[in-house]
Amino acid sequence: MVVKLNDYRLRHVKKYVEINKQPKETDNEFLDRAASVICNDTDMLQFNQNNISTKDYIALGKKLRELCSIYDVIFIVKNRADVAKIVEADGVILEEDEISYNDVKAYLDENAIIGLLTQNNTCKFPEFDYIYPPFRKNNK
Repeated sequence: MVVKLNDYRLRHVKKYVEINKQPKETDNEFLDRAASVICNDTDMLQFNQNNISTKDYIALGKKLRELCSIYDVIFIVKNRADVAKIVEADGVILEEDEISYNDVKAYLDENAIIGLLTQNNTCKFPEFDYIYPPFRKNNK
């Protein structure tokens, strides 16, 4: 993860985990798995979810927010600033073609972490708090 050095919350993130509920997984099974991941030295959890209603996304997000708060884990929601705001996530990660950084920053709390999910390692996005995945130099 490429991080701005001025964001104290991100400086010591060593383990960044993406999680989503599997199609045949019950909510309780998902939350048990999430708790196991969170308790396993996770510093930052990214919640990705597709193919569920916004209502269910919010319900799961609130439970993840609670788990992350207990274990002092940074909680990020993927692509859904509306859900991030409602569940009081620490921030949101956006894909390049999603809503702009400035619009999200205006919508969320001024202290919200805003990340960028990109596969373009040649672009520079100075306004984002972090870029994921991190890019490594290819040493050939």
